This record gives sequence, C-alpha cells and structure tokens, in this order.
Amino acid sequence: MADDPKVRAAFDATYLALGRAISDWGYVEKRLSHVFSSCFPIQHSAPAGHAFFEPHSFQTQWRMTSRAVYIAVNITSDPDQFAGRWCELEKRLIKLSTKRNRLAHGSVTGSRDANGGGFSVYFEAFHSAKAHNKTAARHLDTKTAKSLWKVKPEIFSADDLAQLSADFYTLSEDLLSFSQDLSLEHNT
Repeated sequence: MADDPKVRAAFDATYLALGRAISDWGYVEKRLSHVFSSCFPIQHSAPAGHAFFEPHSFQTQWRMTSRAVYIAVNITSDPDQFAGRWCELEKRLIKLSTKRNRLAHGSVTGSRDANGGGFSVYFEAFHSAKAHNKTAARHLDTKTAKSLWKVKPEIFSADDLAQLSADFYTLSEDLLSFSQDLSLEHNT
C-alpha cells in the first residue's frame, strides 16, 4: 500500500502539514516570550526573555506570562483595553494549546475506506488518557472498562492540520502585535 505513489503522496502531505503545524506552534511559544518580556522595562527585557524559557512546562510559561501581563497592563494608558486584548488572546492560547498537545501525542497513519475502494491518510491523536489506557481498563469494573474501550481517537486530516497551522501562525502574529504595543506603552 505505502508503495503506491498516491498513498505515499498522501502520507507525505500529511507529514508536511503536521511538521508545519508543530513549527508554527513554535512561533506561538516564541511570541509568548516576547509578551512576557514586554511586561518589563526595556533594560530588563533580555533577562526576562531568557527567564521565560526556564520552566519547561508550557502551562507554567503561560501562567507566568499571564500574571506579568495583568500587572503590567495596570500602568498603561488604557488598562481596560490592554486587559481585554490579553483576555481574548489568552482564550485562544488555551484552546489552541490543547490542539497542539494532541499533535504531540499521536502518529500519521492510514486505512482503507469503508467501501474498500480508497485509502485515507490522517494524523491520529492518542492524547486522551482514556484512549491509550486500555490495558489498565482490564483491571477496572466492567462498566468503566467498557466506556474506556469506546473512546474514539481524535483524527486530523492534512487539511485539518493546515488549518491548525494557520490558526497557530495567526495567534503568534497577534501575540507579537500585543507585545509590541505593550512594550511601547512601557518604554515611551
């Protein structure tokens, strides 16, 4: 099957879309570090930028940034406007970070279509603890075990991955714009 040029091309397109999405998420993390740095006066922004990456957990980096932002916006010319912008960015960040986590826990795979005529290639996330904890399910009561076996993994087509990539990139650009505006407020 994988020797079929059409199937190989579908796998390649899915791998490419997955790589692009993961790379575009990297922009989100980098731009989040810019937001964190912009919460400090310019002379302290370089050390802040380095400190941002000390915690390895994205959730810790995001929480650290959020706390710094909510303090920093209070000394801007329009605290409500900056706080509102950050709140909207934060909602998108949280929503998209869950998608990014799913992309980090899965694999590109394929299967024959139900009618047997075609072949589908997709990224299958097995992020849910329930989805890849089927062995543990054998040690649970019957009702719980049955519910664990019924969990369906999340599937992303190459088009889904391309959309996520675009969403990640747009968020990174919006984070950059916010950090630049906040930095201007603190350094003028």
